[in-house]
Amino acid sequence: MFEPPATPPADSGLQEVMLSYHVELANRTRARRQIFDNPEQLAASMRRSPAFARISDDTILRLARATLRADGATWRLACPAEFEAATYEIASNIDRWPGLARIDVPVRIVLGEREDHSSPILVEIGELLAKTFGFDSQVLPGTTHFMQLEKPAHCAELARNFASLNRKEA
Repeated sequence: MFEPPATPPADSGLQEVMLSYHVELANRTRARRQIFDNPEQLAASMRRSPAFARISDDTILRLARATLRADGATWRLACPAEFEAATYEIASNIDRWPGLARIDVPVRIVLGEREDHSSPILVEIGELLAKTFGFDSQVLPGTTHFMQLEKPAHCAELARNFASLNRKEA
């Protein structure tokens, strides 16, 4: 799991922080600009955000192109802001924690570096998941929550290696 955004239980001391984080994400999403002249305009906006600082320009442009759809002479977010905001609100209300206790296969949680991380609560939750359920965890140096965009080949290699090490022969 790459920094899973599971809402922790109330007694963890992290639940309120995570719920507040989801409210903030939903609010920011609703306030986000939805129409652009072209994908390059969205890419330029992304480049100004510290959250995207470690992602290559080429990847940001591909992300912008995948995020938008042509709408006449303009480009519009493919996922309306209200729909994306609802995913954060819904995620806050799903209690995944009890189900995680029933996992009986090897699990590794990959975390970004806490330093310069745009969402350090996700690192804390990943650490709590590992501690609570005995999952293996590792930090991928030089990454944040967007590690799969920052170091895609490295993340794919980590997943392949973990699957290979834990493959059960039929």
